[in-house]
Amino acid sequence: MGPVAAAGRLVHLDMLRGLALFGILLINAEQMFQPFFFSDLDYANAPVGVVPGETGAVWNWAILHTLFDTKFITLFSLLFGIGFALQIERAQSRAQPFTGIYMRRMFVLALFGIFHAILFYPADVLVNYAVTGTVFFLLARNWTPAMLFQVGVILFLTTVSALLILNGPEPSIVALLAAPSIMIVVAILGSRLKWPMWVRCLAFLTVIGATFAMQVNGRPDAPPEHSLSEIQETANAVSSAFAKGSFEVEGVEYPLPLDAAALDKIMSVEGLNATQSNIVEQSIMRAGPPSAYFERGLSALAAFQVFGVLYLYWRSFALFAIGAAFMKWGLLKNDSNFAKPAMILGLGIGLPLALLATWMQFSSLTADNSIYSLGEPVHSLSSLLIAVGIVGLVSLWSRTKVMAWLAGGLSHLGRMALTNYIAQSAALAYVSAWYGLGLAGSLTRWEQSFVCVGIFTALALVSRAWLLIFEYGPLEWVWRSLTYGRFAQLRRQPVVASGSTGHSSERQTRQTGRFRARS
Repeated sequence: MGPVAAAGRLVHLDMLRGLALFGILLINAEQMFQPFFFSDLDYANAPVGVVPGETGAVWNWAILHTLFDTKFITLFSLLFGIGFALQIERAQSRAQPFTGIYMRRMFVLALFGIFHAILFYPADVLVNYAVTGTVFFLLARNWTPAMLFQVGVILFLTTVSALLILNGPEPSIVALLAAPSIMIVVAILGSRLKWPMWVRCLAFLTVIGATFAMQVNGRPDAPPEHSLSEIQETANAVSSAFAKGSFEVEGVEYPLPLDAAALDKIMSVEGLNATQSNIVEQSIMRAGPPSAYFERGLSALAAFQVFGVLYLYWRSFALFAIGAAFMKWGLLKNDSNFAKPAMILGLGIGLPLALLATWMQFSSLTADNSIYSLGEPVHSLSSLLIAVGIVGLVSLWSRTKVMAWLAGGLSHLGRMALTNYIAQSAALAYVSAWYGLGLAGSLTRWEQSFVCVGIFTALALVSRAWLLIFEYGPLEWVWRSLTYGRFAQLRRQPVVASGSTGHSSERQTRQTGRFRARS
């Protein structure tokens, strides 16, 4: 696509992408330093220490879980929908064919995701975005903002109610279908009777509130599958095995890290317990062999696509729709009045809900109570509210000169969002995996977070330096070139000054020409 008009450049979207990358980095690190795939008793995202004598792990978990976990991937998904609407608007304004371009764009994005999952981080989001983005384009590209918003809200709240019901003791298809069915009826009635959108949303939330109430006051709650003490014991056993340098399977003592022959023998054993499974996975993460490491990435990617069909794809579609609706309504323009109420309502309601969800999920691991099934859906609901609040906050921030250095750094990171998403995973993998420092399972929770801050700071500096010379990030350039079937212009064109007005105009055109929607 060609350059965007000068008035169309929305710098706060770049800032939002950069900020989303930081939140995603902090949470992804938990699964890049700890095993999470081989056993149903994993401790990657649990409030437990992972190094002997570690202190402060619970506080690290509480802060990340409340402020970052799910919030920034939700924000990233909203931004994908916003970018989608921008691309459609540009294509329609220029009367350009777009279907083929968009499909190639999604195909290349999926290839990036597969590469990312196998080599760096198995729980990749790019394949999810490519699949969901393709379906979203085919179904929703001509929907009105009201249609996008209502479908997005209903579908998102359906995923919340699904978490609520499926985490309960007696999930049923009838209960699973009841909430979305009622919300669809409300949407149809609201459209026919011309209810204001806020009234319809209030009705949707009332349905979810009733679902929560029935879950609390109805059947006894199911206990969590594993207690906090059990999870901590498993983490301690894994770290002790690596400190000892060996572990036992069926009476045979195997040295750690495992070599290929030992790994083959152990993987042929049926019924490995949780500790043994986590030891094997951490050994593969830390020391390979390469074939097992790549096979783990591919297997995890496949498993996440199954989970996508059951849950993640639906949630992503909902967030794409809400983001696209915001963009089509003009709520993200620089002079929009949407920012302040979005910030106040989103953060004012979302943060207390996030605190409540953190308390629910922690207390359910440490005490016998009836709130276990409520924690995850409350957490999911808070993530959207906080993401919308962050959109409002950053939109207001971008209109000021407060901490301009930080705003500029986030903007540079966001303009290279694809490059930096994969680069931050590559940096974490270098620290944790066999082809780098191999420190998986060796750093405390806080040390992992500090590593993330260092990586993010370094990428901000590199992004700024890169964009002084080049128009796009390196992977954005590859993405664009493969999408259009020709090499895109990478190096920045020199500015030819022809008087102050001409210089300003050309600089603005050149700057806006670098902006394009990214996922």
